Amino acid sequence: MAAGARSQVANLFAAIFCLFTLVWLTPLFRNMPQPALAAIVIAAMLHLTKPKYLRDLFARNRWSFANAVIVIGAELILGVLQGIALGVVFALLTLIYRSSHPQGAVLGRLPDSEAYRDVQRHPEAVTYPGLLIWRIGGDLFFASISHVGERLKASLDARPDVKRLLLDFSQVNFIDITAGDSLLNLIKDLQNRGISIALARVRDSVRDDMRLAGIEAIVGPRSFYERITDGVRAEQR
Repeated sequence: MAAGARSQVANLFAAIFCLFTLVWLTPLFRNMPQPALAAIVIAAMLHLTKPKYLRDLFARNRWSFANAVIVIGAELILGVLQGIALGVVFALLTLIYRSSHPQGAVLGRLPDSEAYRDVQRHPEAVTYPGLLIWRIGGDLFFASISHVGERLKASLDARPDVKRLLLDFSQVNFIDITAGDSLLNLIKDLQNRGISIALARVRDSVRDDMRLAGIEAIVGPRSFYERITDGVRAEQR
């Protein structure tokens, strides 16, 4: 592309000339110093270096920037294949960490609307006395349920006046058996503390799993709401 190629025919000619060079012109390169060969490769690949891309990575996502830096360092020190393998492993570890640490958020209603947003990002959002609206930030499974429970309890401890809890399940696509059992125990514990539980925007498949886990029975079918607004109005009544 840097040489002006416009179609796949350029690859065909490049392959032919590479084969011609390997078969007949190799003696011309046999005695060339390796630093000179390295300089040729560097000059050919120099246009691929993009410092601006790394700056954009640093500004947009620190995890991706760290992954890119690790891969570059590993390729320079260990080798190309080793660097790529390390980058794949790091990406998988990042995915596992982010999946097992979903970010919960306390929600409040934006003025003059029925939209509910994170109060940390929207300080103007309105909260209600005695009612905590809390959004679960991801799927619930064996590796994430303990983190979700800890974050929820921390939010409740910060609001000692809360006697009603409305959980927003809009970002939960599935819940496994371990998470279902743990969530059941968490709800029972909160109910023993005198906190009533309601749920909003629960997907049908997730609600089926909750029904099998016994969550719907202890919460009550009437405590499931299609919208957060419906749950807030019911809790206020």
